[in-house]
Amino acid sequence: MDKKAQIQELISLGKTEEALELLEELTSDAVLLQSRFNGAKRQYSMGMIDFSEWSRTQAQINYAALEMVNTVKGPATQSPRPSSPLSPGPVRPELLKILMLTANPAGTTKLNLDKEYARISEKLQTEREKFNLTVRRAVNRTEFKEFTENVQPMILHFSGHGEQGGKMGGILVQNEDKNDYEIVSPEKLESLFEYFNGEFSMQAVVLNACFSQEQAAAIARHVPYVVGTTDAVIDEHAISFSTGFYFKLVHSGPNYEQAFKSGRMEAVMAGANKADFILFKDSQIVKI
Repeated sequence: MDKKAQIQELISLGKTEEALELLEELTSDAVLLQSRFNGAKRQYSMGMIDFSEWSRTQAQINYAALEMVNTVKGPATQSPRPSSPLSPGPVRPELLKILMLTANPAGTTKLNLDKEYARISEKLQTEREKFNLTVRRAVNRTEFKEFTENVQPMILHFSGHGEQGGKMGGILVQNEDKNDYEIVSPEKLESLFEYFNGEFSMQAVVLNACFSQEQAAAIARHVPYVVGTTDAVIDEHAISFSTGFYFKLVHSGPNYEQAFKSGRMEAVMAGANKADFILFKDSQIVKI
């Protein structure tokens, strides 16, 4: 049994700690999960969180670990069974691939992007066989392009900072040396997503960042559905939007207008203004 299969078996047996130790041998990204697990375990032992919260955190970490295993290069954990031409077997529906890119460069306000990722993972966990969530953190502009092109997601979700101001505005990513930030303008984003459109089919983009309306409008010329924001959005509102958006995708399928309404409602309940979030459909703002 290879390591990837061992990790999956350990998680299925509830042996999260052992699974994470093995996962660290395959990818350094597992260090973050291990740190989160140890922190939550310590809080539970000290009575700082109850059993329900501890169990939920374990479930989130298990799901994130399984997703991480799927991204590690190596032999397949299970060989496909040969099928007879006379009985091909059931055809599985295509997974809805979601790529989450995050950036919180030095010199920008600290965001709780891991919490947002955990909430999205939690919502998708109930229908894990239908979704494939990949996360890439602290991306620069080159990685933004390359990760997206390699994964070819149906939904691209960007979480981080945005700035308004036409060519002076845009989304903020790491600079190439990852010691400062770089702004990717709406003009550059339009060119990038025009390029993606020629490579694969993307269904939706979520820009969960402040002042991202101009960026969303540029991307919407090449992607059917794009979510943006019209104002500054605090952490709690951004996380609430993601929670409602992916909850609806899980329970209603890829109906992006309904998912947008659900996400916006969650954000409003958390204190956001309804007008803070906007949806573009076929390059036009949808009034819903």
